[in-house]
Amino acid sequence: MLKRKLMVCAAAVCATAASSPSFAGVKYWDNPDFKSFDVGDYVQDGLVVNYDGIRNAGPDADHDPNAMTWVNCANPGTYDATRYSTNGTVGASNAATPAAWNNDATRGAWTDKGFVFDKDAAFHQSSSFAIPKTYTIQALVDATPGDQTSIGYIMCDYNAAHWAYCSLGIRNSNYNYGGGNVLNTMYLVSGSIGKRPAVRGASGAPFTYVTAINNANDGVTFTGTKAPWDAASTDTSYGHAYNSSTAGSAYTHANGFCIGSHYPRTDEMFKGTIKNFRFYNRCLSDAEVLWNRVVDDAR
Repeated sequence: MLKRKLMVCAAAVCATAASSPSFAGVKYWDNPDFKSFDVGDYVQDGLVVNYDGIRNAGPDADHDPNAMTWVNCANPGTYDATRYSTNGTVGASNAATPAAWNNDATRGAWTDKGFVFDKDAAFHQSSSFAIPKTYTIQALVDATPGDQTSIGYIMCDYNAAHWAYCSLGIRNSNYNYGGGNVLNTMYLVSGSIGKRPAVRGASGAPFTYVTAINNANDGVTFTGTKAPWDAASTDTSYGHAYNSSTAGSAYTHANGFCIGSHYPRTDEMFKGTIKNFRFYNRCLSDAEVLWNRVVDDAR
């Protein structure tokens, strides 16, 4: 079934893919005459961050089951993320400090496909990070809203003044995004449009894949989101307007961003597996979104 799906997807993107050196064509992983997909087969144009669960030690390195650094496969040595575990110190909102964390491997665990977050682990990259007005976030995850404690952040920026200029999370609690209270959502906090658009899932049904395309002129589009979601909740015209002062602007996070938490806070921790996280500094086309999905499914 998966192979047939790949063939259909490949036919749809072949014309676009053939002219690009990053597109190698569909390679069937069970055929020795063809190579399997790897991190270099994703769309590369505009790719700023690629944390890959298989190539967690870098694009040319074997998987490291004890990795303390999640290497950015898009540009190793730039935006590499450091692993942390909570140490029992409670840190919420303004009370949060890095003292609540240890740089160790006591919480969370690697599998051969990704990192399992247990609400007590996080990865933080501390370099200044520019969030443009237009970008694309793609995440390959396995997480249910019901397993989160209110909010579990897949990605969250770390900045005291604009703590949520660009964040992607799963919420199991009621929240009014503008069209009434809804439960069990995946949402993007978008500073450049000043809203929090969301898609609705179900408490026990996992979100497994999301593409969030943020365009300051056109709003946010969720595409390829694999979940039992309510299409009405994707209407960004009523996304919760959390901070109108940032609308239409880009922003640079001096303290970087984190994966799997709202570091240094310890109260909005993600539970589930993150297999791949990608950040592009532009909007991907429909064909590019489809191509990346082919690569993700094959790997």
